[in-house]
Amino acid sequence: MANVASGGAGTCAGVLSTQSEGWARGFGLAAAPSGETHRMDWNSTIPFQMNGGNNTWGTPIQIIGSEDTPFDNTNTRFRITGIFISDAQRTATLTQIQFACGETPNWDNTDPFFTGFYAQIIPTLGNAVERIMVDAARCTKFTKVWARCWVSGQPSGTIDFFASLIEYP
Repeated sequence: MANVASGGAGTCAGVLSTQSEGWARGFGLAAAPSGETHRMDWNSTIPFQMNGGNNTWGTPIQIIGSEDTPFDNTNTRFRITGIFISDAQRTATLTQIQFACGETPNWDNTDPFFTGFYAQIIPTLGNAVERIMVDAARCTKFTKVWARCWVSGQPSGTIDFFASLIEYP
């Protein structure tokens, strides 16, 4: 289970922070996605969208393509550090979110490249963005990343989001 803390309003553009491990950078859906090789753009203003409901997992979506990392060619690994929810069909509802690294997603809790956590999306005012910190597994550069969600007790539930990652040497 990931170490998750829910914060207040945030931003999804530009460099989010610098940490001892490297730079955290925000990303969204690519303006011109290309199959499974190019799925995200740095500083994109287009959110990804997951959908889940009826107490079942939604179809996995790919958020990082095999050619999307590294940003800095000296880095060899990366990890998801946060998601920024820009819109949600269901709020105040228990939601599960999962990420998996690999050629195809492996949702097995014993897989070392799988991260899952619970969230309760808080209704926000105006253009606020809810930030959820994620301590995801580290992935090797050129690795695809997938996401999916489960919205408890609802017929459907879309979540529009941006994400951030940190790269490592």
